[in-house]
Amino acid sequence: MRQQYSNMNTVDIKTLKNELLFTHSVEDNTILKTLEKAVLHKVNLKDADLRDADLRDADLTGAKYTKQQIDSAITDETTIF
Repeated sequence: MRQQYSNMNTVDIKTLKNELLFTHSVEDNTILKTLEKAVLHKVNLKDADLRDADLRDADLTGAKYTKQQIDSAITDETTIF
C-alpha cells in the first residue's frame, strides 16, 4: 500500500495580544490564502497582527484593516479598495 503525504497545513491570524481571529486549513496554505479567505468570511482584521506578512498579489477588496497594518506589510502588488 502506498502512503500518501498531504501538504495540508493550518495558518492562524492572531491579534497583537495573540488572540485567534481566524484559522484556515488547506493544502499548501499561506498567509495570503488565509487572509483572502478571512476577507471572504468578512472577518474584521482591524486588530490582526500582519507585521512582516507578504501581501504581494493579495486581493483584500472589502477587508477591514488599518493603514498602519498595511504599511507594516509587504504590499507591492496588493489590491485594496
